[in-house]
Amino acid sequence: MNLLSSEMKAFPNPPEAVLKVGAAVLCLMPPGGKIPRPAQRDWKACKASMGNVDQFLRKFRNLGLKEK
Repeated sequence: MNLLSSEMKAFPNPPEAVLKVGAAVLCLMPPGGKIPRPAQRDWKACKASMGNVDQFLRKFRNLGLKEK
């Protein structure tokens, strides 16, 4: 999993598609529970949200699986 983190953080300016996916993830899994404004969905925020890769992947895998 550290490979993912290393590869993602290696992008100083990622391709547009990578940035769009990162921004979408920020909206699906907003930090602090509040969806960031478009201007706040930059690459720095995307990398910060993936800071702890294990925790990020666990949240992502469980996205939408809340019990009723």
